[in-house]
Amino acid sequence: MNGVLSANASCSGQAINNAYNFTVGGETVPAYGWDGIIDEVRYSNTPRTAGWVAADYKNDTDSYSTYNTEENLYNTTSTLTSNIYDTLNGSDWDLLTYTATTPAGTGVSVKVRAGNQSNLSDATAFASCSATSDNSDLSGGCSVDNKRYVQYELTLTGNGSVTPTFNDITIDFSPSDLVPPSANASSVTMYRTNGGTTVNSGAWTSVLSPKFTWATGTDETGIKGYCLRLVNKSSLAPTFDDTSPTDLTNITYNSSGLIDSASTPV
Repeated sequence: MNGVLSANASCSGQAINNAYNFTVGGETVPAYGWDGIIDEVRYSNTPRTAGWVAADYKNDTDSYSTYNTEENLYNTTSTLTSNIYDTLNGSDWDLLTYTATTPAGTGVSVKVRAGNQSNLSDATAFASCSATSDNSDLSGGCSVDNKRYVQYELTLTGNGSVTPTFNDITIDFSPSDLVPPSANASSVTMYRTNGGTTVNSGAWTSVLSPKFTWATGTDETGIKGYCLRLVNKSSLAPTFDDTSPTDLTNITYNSSGLIDSASTPV
C-alpha cells in the first residue's frame, strides 16, 4: 500500500476458473464492498522487489527524484591549434597581441612556434614551449627569428561553470633581410660537360648535363644559394620581361630543352 508492503498471505489449492470478473475490493456474490477508495491498482505476474514497488509508486505520484554530481556547463580545459601560416620569407617576430575575456576562475594562454619547414617539422613541439603573454616580444624561445612559417596554440581553462572567450590575435613580423647583397655573382661560364669545353656567349649546346661556374657574391647575412637563369630572349615574345618573377617561372628545362608555358621550345 502506497509503495510499502502492508500484508501478505499464501494460499494453496487450484486456480479459479470461472466466468466471473476479477474484482478488487469486494465480491459480486455475495455483494461485499470495500468501504473506501482504491486507486492505481497494479497486477503483476512477475515477482517484484520492494524497491521496484516503491519506485513505481513514487513515479506515479511525482515524488520520484534522483540526484547525481553536478554537470559542468563547459570543459575545464580546451586547446586550439591554428593553421600554419607562411610569411613567404625568413621573418623576425615582433609583438604578440590578443584580446580575451576571462571571468574569475578562467584563463587563456598562448604559445607560438616558428620554423622553416612547411609542416614545422623543424620547430619545437608546443609541449616544450612557454606561454607568451599579451603585448610581448616573440623573438627567441620557440619563435626564433629568421624563420618562414609560424603557428600558435591556445589553451583555455575554467571551472566548468564559466568559460573564457578568445576574440582575436595578431603576430607582428618583418622580413629578416632587407639589404641586397653587396656584390652579386659574376663571371658566369658554361661548359658542355663537367670538364668539357666552354660554350661561348650566344652559342648553344644540346647536351643535357652542362656545367656552370661563377664568381661568388657577398652578403652581410651570408649566401644561401644561387638561381641560374637560361633564356633565349630572341625567341621569346617582345613583352617578355626577364626581370619579372612571373614571366621567368613560365620558363622550364626538360629533356627537350627550354620550353615556355605552352610547351613550345624557346
